[in-house]
This record gives sequence, C-alpha cells and structure tokens, in this order.
Amino acid sequence: MTEATHPTLNTVWQTLKTRIAPVWPLEDYVAVNPFMGLSHLSFFEAQQLLMKIAHQDILMPWSHYQQAYARGDFTREDLQSVLQHTPYAISEEAVLHALQTGTDTPEKTKYYRLSEWIDAQHGTYWEMLVQDEITRYCAAHYDEGFAHWASPWQHLSLYQAWKIQARHDKRLEKLGFHGLNAYLSRLPEEPFEALENVLQQMQVPPEEWEDMLYAYLLSMNGWAAWIQYRQRMQSSTDKALMGLLAMRLIYEWALWKHSPYPHWQAFQADVAHTIPAAPDHATHPQARYLCQQALEQAYQRGLWQQWRASEAQPLPQSLTAHFSAQVFFCIDVRSERIRRHIEHVDPSVAALGCAGFFGMPMALRAPGDLEFVKHCPAPATPAYTLEAQNTSAWPARLRLFYKIWKQFKSSAVSSFGFIEIFGLGYLIPLLANTFRRYVLPPTITSPDLSELDLNTHIDLAENLLKQLSLTQGLSPLVMLCGHGSTVQNTPHQAAYDCGACCGHSGAPNALMAVNILNRADVREGLRERGIEVPPSTHFLAGLHDTTRDEVHVLRGQYPVPESHQDALQALLKTLHTACSHTREERARVLGTTPTHLLKRSVDWSEQRPEWGLAGNAAFLIGSRPWTTGLNLAGRSFLHHYAADQDPTGEVLTGILTAPVVVATWINLQYYASSVTPELYSSGDKALHHVLGNMGVIEGNSGDLRTGLPYQSVHNGKSLMYAPLRLSVVVEAPRERIATILAQQPTLQEGLEHEWFFLFAWEQGEIYRYHRSGWLLEKRYATS
Repeated sequence: MTEATHPTLNTVWQTLKTRIAPVWPLEDYVAVNPFMGLSHLSFFEAQQLLMKIAHQDILMPWSHYQQAYARGDFTREDLQSVLQHTPYAISEEAVLHALQTGTDTPEKTKYYRLSEWIDAQHGTYWEMLVQDEITRYCAAHYDEGFAHWASPWQHLSLYQAWKIQARHDKRLEKLGFHGLNAYLSRLPEEPFEALENVLQQMQVPPEEWEDMLYAYLLSMNGWAAWIQYRQRMQSSTDKALMGLLAMRLIYEWALWKHSPYPHWQAFQADVAHTIPAAPDHATHPQARYLCQQALEQAYQRGLWQQWRASEAQPLPQSLTAHFSAQVFFCIDVRSERIRRHIEHVDPSVAALGCAGFFGMPMALRAPGDLEFVKHCPAPATPAYTLEAQNTSAWPARLRLFYKIWKQFKSSAVSSFGFIEIFGLGYLIPLLANTFRRYVLPPTITSPDLSELDLNTHIDLAENLLKQLSLTQGLSPLVMLCGHGSTVQNTPHQAAYDCGACCGHSGAPNALMAVNILNRADVREGLRERGIEVPPSTHFLAGLHDTTRDEVHVLRGQYPVPESHQDALQALLKTLHTACSHTREERARVLGTTPTHLLKRSVDWSEQRPEWGLAGNAAFLIGSRPWTTGLNLAGRSFLHHYAADQDPTGEVLTGILTAPVVVATWINLQYYASSVTPELYSSGDKALHHVLGNMGVIEGNSGDLRTGLPYQSVHNGKSLMYAPLRLSVVVEAPRERIATILAQQPTLQEGLEHEWFFLFAWEQGEIYRYHRSGWLLEKRYATS
C-alpha cells in the first residue's frame, strides 16, 4: 500500500485500522468482542469516544438506572462502595441527585458526515443510498460461490474492482450524484492517495482527520468488520479496509460538491449554529457510569452472599468420597442448570465444566463436504486437519444430494420452474416442520485418527487431563459432553452452538477425545509420563442439546464394557431426570411448558427457541465443592480447576488466556447487542436478508449487520437481563494469579480498563483485583 504524502494521515490510519473488530461468517458465527479495537481505552473513555463520534452510547439510559434503583437492584451502599475507588471527582450527593433528575441521551449535536446532516435536516436518504451502493459492490466482490454470476474483478483489490465498475454505473448519477462518473475516472489507482486527495478537496484540517474518518468507518461498521475478518484469516494487509474507507469518502465528496458548503469548516459552523452543544451536566455521564458499576457490584454481592450461606452447610458425603461418574460439560452458561440438577438428583455424580472443544484443536471435513470446518476457539488455529470416519457411503451421498437439491431450488434458472412443479408437494414437509414434536438423536461421525501418530495421541491426552484437573481421582465412568443446539429459524444458528468449537457442535471433539483416552497404548504412554488412568475407567462421549435440554450418548470406537453396564444405566437414569428438571426450569423462564419447549425447538416459525447465553454475568474457575448447591440461574460460566494440582500455574494460565478470553468476547457481544443495538446488533431477524455466507442486512438495504439479533436479547417487551460486564472469580492463590497477569499484558489491559473484573477466592475470603493490586471485599470478609 502506497503511503500518503501527508505524515498525519499515515499516523491517523495506524490508529484507525485497529478500531474495528472482525465479524465471523454465518457458517462459523462466533461471539466477538465488538470493542476489541478500543481495549487500550478505559470503558468510560470508549463510551465518551463513541458518543462523540457516532452518538452511540454503551451505557443504558438514565431511565434504566432509575428504575433499577427504585426496585432495589442496587442500593446506596453499592454506590458508596463504587465511590470509594472511583478516579472521578464526583460526590455521592451528586450521583443521587442525578438518579432523580438525569435525563436520557439528548439529540445528536455533532455531525461528521454531510450526508447524515442533510438527511437529518431535510428528510432525504443520501446516507441510505450510499450504504446500499457500498453493500452492492462488497457483496459481489466478497461472494464465495453463492452468487450465480461471479464478479469478474474478484482478483483485484476491493478499491480497484469498484473503481472499474462504478465509473460505468449511472444509478447514483441519476439519483443526484452529478459528475460522479467523470470524477471516478480521474481517481488515483491507490486508495490511500485517493483518500488524501478527497480530504484536501474538502479542506478538512488535519487535526480533524482522525475523528472524521472514524465516523465514516463506523457508518460501514459491518463491512469494515467483514474485511477485518478476512485480513485476520489471510494475514493480509489493511489495503482492503483503506479501500472501503476511500469508497465511502469519495461518494461523500460527490455529494459535497453540490452542497451549499464551500469547505469543512463552513459545514461544521452551520451544525454548531443550528444545534448548540448540550452542557455536560445535562446527562451526568460519570454518574451514569457509576450507576452501571453499582449494578455490577450488586450482582457480585449476591454471589458473595450465596457463598457465605453455602459455607455454613456441610458438604454432601459423596464429595469427600469417590464419584460413581464424572460428567464434563462445556463451560457455557446453559450447562449450569443441568449440572445443578444432576448434582441434586445424584450427588455421587460429579458434574464438571471445561472448554467444550476438549483440547482437540482440529478442522474436520464431514462426508460429502468439500471444505474443512474449524472445531476450536475462534482466536486459535487448528493444529490438525482431519477427515471424518466414513463407515458408509450413504451419509456422503445424502449430504451431497441435499446440497445439489438446495442449489437447484435457488438457482436463477430453475427456481420458478421448481415452484410450478414441486410447490404443492412441498406442503407435506412444510406441515411436518410445523407440527412435529420431536427430533431423532443426532448421528455424528468420529474424526479419523489414523492420520495422527501415537505420540500425538499421548500429547493430546496428557494436555486434556491436565486442563480438566483430572490427572488423579478418575471415576469408573467419565463422560465428555460436547454441546450443540436444535435451531430452525435463524441464519445465526452457529451462535447457539459451541463457541469453543467456532460455532459448531462439540460432539466430534468429544468423540475424538474419548477414542484417544480409551486406547491401551495411550494409557501406557500416560503412565510413563506420571499420569495413571485406572484400567477400570471408561470414557464416554455425549452431546448436550441446549435447546431441548437433552443429553445423547454417542457411539465411540470403544464400546462400554459389560462390567460398567449397571453404572451406565444408573448414569443415564440420572441424566434423564436432570434433563426433565432442567426443561421445567427453563420453560418457566420462557413462559411456556416443557412439552411446548420441545415443540418450539423444531418450529421453523419460532423466533426464540432458547435464550442462548443471554444473562451471562460471571465466570467461576474452581473445584466442584466450591459451587455445590449454588443456584446460579444459568448466568455463570463454570470451569473445573484444582489449584493443588497446578503448582506452576500452567493450567490456570491456559484457562485465563483462552476460555476466559472467549467468555469476555461472548459477554461483551451480548452487552453491546443489548445496549447499542443500532451499531452492534444484527437487528430484527424477521427482516433479515442473508448475503451468502457473509452475514445479513436488515430489510433490503443498509450496511452488513454485526452482533446478535434483537430476538436473542429481548422478549418483545424488555431486555432479558440487565447488561453487566463479566465478573471472573478464581479459586487460587492471589500470588499465582498476579504472576500470570504480569506475563499477559492483554489480560491486564482489559482489567485495568474495566472491560471485565477479576476476583480471587483464597482461604475463605474474596479479593478484588484493582489497579495491579488486591482489595479485600469487606462486605464478604469474615471479620
């Protein structure tokens, strides 16, 4: 990429190109922290920046905090606790006064985009026209085989392909962008040069460039996020993102030439004259942020109170003896309910948590598929590329037939004929999808492990057992339960599956793990490394369907021995009862019945088959006795960790730098989709228009949307939960945690800037990590 001749533009671009977070394609859709590019700022600084540039607020409106305070969701004591450690010069009286008088966010007073300003003043649609135009070109350029006629310029950069096409397109010329085509023909060949050229013609002062250009990037946040994903996956340059920004600004310049403003300063003077800036005290931004913190501290206080109450109760006898079985679920908050009910039904079964890819970082190709699918966390790279075991040719043939049939239905040539010929015949499957109540258990093929040598198998087994804190004390039955979901009515289906498996089912990972752990030669290799897996231990693979609250046992390579059949039947009975209780609990949350809950999971018209991870608020890392008996209401990620088995902190380092990072991504995606839906959600799923595998637009126009659909966080009347940042609590020595943080600057940055919170539970006390030190939670302390 050619650098601009003006040094300020080079500096500005180095700042701006990191501010947009990536968005994964629909097939691999995973939660992403939308504030990823702002993590170098404090949460409050990011709120102020987004309000200034885009009038997008990442705090709830005053009415939310006022109602929460009136209900007692947070108290004056919570506010006092927050004020003890705040860096802001604000009194308790000022916050309480703001709680009584604060008004919701005022009208926008700062405009950086001329198109947006003209639309606001005259009721025109220039902004929408430009977004539509950019979406047309980006959708064609980045299509991956879904379009029936591919763009012949895909081998060029986005900017070059657009430049060739747009100068012959008369659409915007006829709509009022006069002289656009002639101007496009004179543009420089490189986007950086074109951008510099437009800034100079607009006469924008260099000190305004960063804010102005950031405003234009945010106006195309969806396509910018898609380009960031492609660059992340391909390790390419930022030329495409610069090209997108140049395209946007060039359209603006075409509009600018026919505006009444001779230059940027005249535009800004008119804005300031028409809409004077509101005084800072009108919305009390610092007081509102303190109320957000008080809400979060109130939730944390509730956790501490549960622990204090549970400490007075004796542990079940089974927790001091050997377990009859150990069942590992994904750390996903949806597993908390079923784990709790398993423990209640049969305390001799240990229900534990870990990252749901089970330490098997692979890409898998199923029978009939052409491409490999990633089954490990989104930030990671698959270490192994594996084919699925193909015990029969039928699965491949069926999958291939389904893909051909689907392509035939949507083909530009055959789609109308399809309706004429098969339309009435499609009434039968339509009715079946409408009225059926149950689905068959899934058929999942195991990865073919013959491609991996014995040492690799032993390495994978060793790493997994260490991450599970399972190097000793294994039960006769150990079940690894991946998770997936039965979801019909959303293009964001992957958002309901396993985030640790990049938006896919964790069942293949569970099968891969148990097939390795049940091998006699692998166990012999583990023994030589000091890990003893008893001959009496047998590993099982399972699948937890979070939409239906069902657990299916999967057929692994090694059948359950006859000696374990009674134990297996007892475990299956416990799981069946626990699943039934879980459905009853979740049905109450959804306002339905357990029977209807099963129906809505396969109802193609149902917009809310489950709430996914809505309500997530905490990540608890510790041993099973620590959380036994607690009702965490499906709001906590739970990861099993035995600090006494990890003296070097290696296992805890892995948890803090991988599962915790993924959980913060999930938490902040749900937070942003709820609090700032205009910028960071994908809008109303009833209006979604799918663009290939890239994503969705809302309706027939507009920017590519990121984040979760409205229906994933809202019940139609109100949000499903009060948006809170993630509270991570670790049962481990503070010194060990601090040593890890000192070696992980990204984690420490997130904590220092309050994007999430960290606590240590040590010797019966809770300590809060605050500015590189530890503070005793006095409202929890025993003395």
